[in-house]
Amino acid sequence: MKTALQELGANVKWVEGQSNNTFDSARLSAAMLRNAGVQSVYLVTHAWHLPRARMAFERVGLHVVPAGTGYSNTAAERGRSHVLGFVPNAYSMYATYLFFHEVLGLLWYRLRFDLAS
Repeated sequence: MKTALQELGANVKWVEGQSNNTFDSARLSAAMLRNAGVQSVYLVTHAWHLPRARMAFERVGLHVVPAGTGYSNTAAERGRSHVLGFVPNAYSMYATYLFFHEVLGLLWYRLRFDLAS
């Protein structure tokens, strides 16, 4: 993200590079931003990851403006399908993996946050 922003000519003030997961990123980013007086963020991440990321960043006290990227635009999603659309393929397997990863992540975060409350 830092490189992309610098290529656009933006001055990057804060970089969090110590986290191992989304919640750690939210926690460490929030601490850094609070010290600078920042309370609201644009949360830029893949659309499939946005619900869990938003939950984590809001949980640590930041106001989040969601800014999803990487939305999928397959023919089936546009309402046009064909017979080959029903044949399993690597992309569909990967999309299924991402879906279940995020569903389990959401459940884990909700459980974790409820237990912490």
